[in-house]
Amino acid sequence: DLASTSTLQDGGVFGAGADDKPEMAFMRDILSMTVSPVAARDGLRASIIVGSKGRPGPLSIVANARSFASILAGSKSGSVWLKDLLSQKTYGDYASVAKVAKSSPPDIASAPGIVGRLSAGGQAFVLFSAGKFTLAGQAPSGSAAFYDVLMPSFGIAETEVTNAQWSRFLSENPNWSLGNKAELEKAGLVDPDYLSTWTGVSDSRPVTHISWYAASAYCEWLSKRLPPQYKAVLPSEGMWELAARAATNKSSTQGNTGVWADATRNGPEPVGSAASSPAGLSDMLGNVWEWTNDAYRPYPAFAAWRFSGSEKAVRGGSWANERDSIDVHSRGGIVAQHSSAFLGFRPAIVQRIAQRIVQR
Repeated sequence: DLASTSTLQDGGVFGAGADDKPEMAFMRDILSMTVSPVAARDGLRASIIVGSKGRPGPLSIVANARSFASILAGSKSGSVWLKDLLSQKTYGDYASVAKVAKSSPPDIASAPGIVGRLSAGGQAFVLFSAGKFTLAGQAPSGSAAFYDVLMPSFGIAETEVTNAQWSRFLSENPNWSLGNKAELEKAGLVDPDYLSTWTGVSDSRPVTHISWYAASAYCEWLSKRLPPQYKAVLPSEGMWELAARAATNKSSTQGNTGVWADATRNGPEPVGSAASSPAGLSDMLGNVWEWTNDAYRPYPAFAAWRFSGSEKAVRGGSWANERDSIDVHSRGGIVAQHSSAFLGFRPAIVQRIAQRIVQR
């Protein structure tokens, strides 16, 4: 029996995944993507069809409805999901569900410990310890959708990738240059705004107008410049959130400093302009939104983490957002080809873990 601990590199979700039957994993994915009563109804119908192998009957309908309810009851975010889908006018216990949905677990402010630092490939990283953590991705309603993860050790770049760093990447990867944009568009890797403001100036402002695919290509290039035990990736939402907690005041999810909306500002500032946190990280909140490696799921608490999706989750806010409108749980979904003046990225690093034989 072959198994790999690399399945936890982006954070294993407690209660979901390894021990789930295929129909349960499918049901979790349905819940993670549901944003309306109609979608919930269609999702339940689809899960019943999958669970009954295409031949639904009374018993399979009851069994799948119980599984659906079991997943909701076993999640910290079941009440958030119900609150978002139920109508206050038609559901008598709406107020009770809404009250539960606003509650927070006591350890939500916990952050991983810093275990070292690494400089390689022209990038400096802060290294974090492994552990069990409660995350709280924002649901469409704005409520925090809680879920537990086992997070392996990882590192994250001290700053967003700058124009200077991107210039070095382009010098060795001309296929991602502005002159090749037409081909990149044709391949579906960028949109017409890719590098639309690129002037070739190698300064310390974060590079913007970068698609998810372009950011991923940078990480592949950077991997070749790291020590052999590491590879560079876009951070998972869990990695990003834990690093952001370490970079903010632990008693608050709101950033004390950051590059936010200003009457005179028309773009991002040089990285670190708002000072570094005690953890050594800059601009986790503000300056530019940052791509993550995860597909955007409205309710990440239920996700089985198996499908890539066409929309990717972004985190952190930008220079166009008001300071009090963004915190470490704020998130959104953007199609992977999209590029904008408000969006950049920072790489993470994880250990390369080979598959190993598990003795049973």
